[in-house]
Amino acid sequence: METASPITIGQKKQLMRLLNYDEQVKEEVVIAITRQPHKHSLSDLSFADANNLIDKLGGKPAVDYDWAHFDKFNKQHSYLLSLCIQVGWSTLHARYGYVADLRRLSDFLKSDRSPVKKPLKAMTAAELSKIIYALEQIMKFKYR
Repeated sequence: METASPITIGQKKQLMRLLNYDEQVKEEVVIAITRQPHKHSLSDLSFADANNLIDKLGGKPAVDYDWAHFDKFNKQHSYLLSLCIQVGWSTLHARYGYVADLRRLSDFLKSDRSPVKKPLKAMTAAELSKIIYALEQIMKFKYR
């Protein structure tokens, strides 16, 4: 059974700012979301719950691509990002044009289709080679 990812520090700070640093309002909101009267801390919220609340309060929700954090000096990571763009996993960035969609890559690494279920930075060179091979096969299938 997969557990929900926890709220991030950035989300906590943003929520407190959106709630005008009012502790009583914060407690009421957390109790309303969790539906459990003994839970009144922002730490009791999941990442998704916090994002929903941030969105309702008019803020910009956080992105969850924690497994796709990469090292720009690692050649295998660079090639992997290139493959993501070639496969079509890209998003339009205002400054850099089309860039690899890190959320999609992160979701792939967490999925059952990934040959190695680890964050990019935790992988060895051999494990990265397996991910690269999988993306190359996806690309071959797509352009056949």
